[in-house]
Amino acid sequence: MKPNILYHGTSKKIKGKFLIPNKPQDLDMPIEKIKKGVYATDIKNNAIAMAIISSKGVISGSLNFKKNKKAIIYEGWPRQKYVYLYGFLSKGFIKDSKKSSEWISQNKVKIINLKKLKIKNYLNLVRKATDEEIKRFFKKHNIKKLK
Repeated sequence: MKPNILYHGTSKKIKGKFLIPNKPQDLDMPIEKIKKGVYATDIKNNAIAMAIISSKGVISGSLNFKKNKKAIIYEGWPRQKYVYLYGFLSKGFIKDSKKSSEWISQNKVKIINLKKLKIKNYLNLVRKATDEEIKRFFKKHNIKKLK
């Protein structure tokens, strides 16, 4: 069943009353397969976790929307105080996949709710990667640690 409200988290406050479709970065997908759109989730904590792992100080992190577990930070740690949680109606959104909590709209979306959240109150939504997870992540994506 389609939820009435969907959520989108960001590390920076968005100017204006709309979220505009764009192509997100996703190391797990080839660029040509990434869909341009406004991405949202029906799980509020997933949106908050996404905002945290995109915040200042986090160099690399991930969140698996299909498994609905804690977001993982591979390198760095949040160094800013706040993130932003946006809410909007689900009209015009389609579910990304049957197993995912991620939704996509290819049209701009009107913001109906905005909350400024203290990161320190939501650190339970993220965790540091284990040494083994860090090795696998950087090997899988053929990248070198920045530090």
